[in-house]
Amino acid sequence: IVARLEAIETEADARAAVLADIVRLTRADFGASYVWQAAQNRFVQSVSVNMDDANLARYEAWYQFRDPITFKLRARRRATLVDEVLARDALMRSEFYNDFLARDGLHHGIDMFVFDGDRDLGDLRIWRAAGRPACRCTGGIAADSSAVQARIRSPPSRRHRAHHCPSARCSSGATRPACAHRSMPRATWARYRR
Repeated sequence: IVARLEAIETEADARAAVLADIVRLTRADFGASYVWQAAQNRFVQSVSVNMDDANLARYEAWYQFRDPITFKLRARRRATLVDEVLARDALMRSEFYNDFLARDGLHHGIDMFVFDGDRDLGDLRIWRAAGRPACRCTGGIAADSSAVQARIRSPPSRRHRAHHCPSARCSSGATRPACAHRSMPRATWARYRR
């Protein structure tokens, strides 16, 4: 992804160049990206992975104006799980979910809105289908994105002592890698712990 971004020409759309790679990297099923145009008061310039173009056209014409989550997610200006801004049961009862998201199979996701000061550079909307774990790094269930970010930033020894060791199998049954302290050579682990 980094090499692809480095090779992009100045005027090229970086979102289009790396969105499919980001979807693969995060083991997601779907991805979309838009740029907010304040003058038009709407999201434009869609880029997507595994989403129907006709459904995205419905979003652009109708559902973005009836979207109960995107502006709440955008206001956070960081990666945020959708469930943090709207309860899952409320989302699943909404027109937005039933007539737009579910049509392509989107069930749960995380959105990130990128800014340069006040300038909106675009967003990443990464979603998984029903039956897929919400987040592999928390055993299949993510309480909130701050917990996920804390686990990613914390050293493996702290994660293990806090009983968050990603051992053997998560609740979804997917096999996960062993903790870093179990897979690192002893000398490397000793340097890492210092």
